[in-house]
Amino acid sequence: MSQAPQKKFAAYRSTENAKELLDLASNNPQVLIPILAESTLEEDVSNVSKMVSQETNKLDLVINCVGYLHNAEHGPEKICARLMPTSYLNQLK
Repeated sequence: MSQAPQKKFAAYRSTENAKELLDLASNNPQVLIPILAESTLEEDVSNVSKMVSQETNKLDLVINCVGYLHNAEHGPEKICARLMPTSYLNQLK
């Protein structure tokens, strides 16, 4: 028996920086659901919760990523102290 596609939700903060994500979502609308939200704003978090609840009654996994460690222009970080502390600390509020 084939399993229905599982839905993936991807929150993003900037449309300008999410072009690849939005393209991927437009090609896979039944599977990938992009949500514009700022995780440090309570109203946005509440709206994300409502949107997800409308699509599914359970989440199996949540991944919170506040940035990236490296890309072609920015080499890998060697220690956590070099990461932007405000991005990390805002997630703990």
